[in-house]
Parts: sequence; structure tokens; C-alpha cells
Amino acid sequence: MVWVEFSIPALKTAFAAEFFVGQLEQFRHDIHGFHQALKTGAKFKDIYLTSAFEQVVLKFHQAHFAGAVGVSMVLKPENHADSITLEDSFDIDESYLPDLLSGLDDIISWQN
Repeated sequence: MVWVEFSIPALKTAFAAEFFVGQLEQFRHDIHGFHQALKTGAKFKDIYLTSAFEQVVLKFHQAHFAGAVGVSMVLKPENHADSITLEDSFDIDESYLPDLLSGLDDIISWQN
């Protein structure tokens, strides 16, 4: 289980989102390939990570400038139609990906 905390003016809450180990392993594999493609300048498919109950959706894609990763996210703390939904996007440098891969390795090995 991954805990996510987010805050916006006048609202602060925390919620849990569940991911299957197989999902995280596939995501780790895809992020590794994505990182290699960024380093060599090759194209790579968009990568999605969606929690078991669709409370967290992350999309990683190549940004419009070299070495950058675009991240889009949708956070929905409750699994019903009336739940608030937060959407945002941001760019990160590819240099963050090794730490992301390391963190995924820790999570995956902890679950096994």
C-alpha cells in the first residue's frame, strides 16, 4: 500500500492507494526502458501506473525538450462518483529516474 498526501488551499487530506506487486514490477521495467531512451534520444511509449481502484493515475511521457519527463496525475481519494478529483502535471529532469527506480526496487523487494 502506498500512502499519498496532497494539499491545496483549504483542503488537506491523506489517503491510501493499493498497487499490485506485478504492476510495480512492470512499471519499474517500463521506467528503466524510458530512462534508457531519454539518455540515447530515442522515442519511447507513454507509461501509465494506475492503482488497483483507480484512485491514483500517473502518466509519464517524453516532454518537448531533451532529457525531460512530463508527469500527469489524477488523484481521487475515494472510490465513488462524488469524490473530489485532483489533476495536475509537471516536468522533471531525467536525473530523477534513477532514484525512482531505486525506490521501486525497495518497495518491490519489501513486498516479497
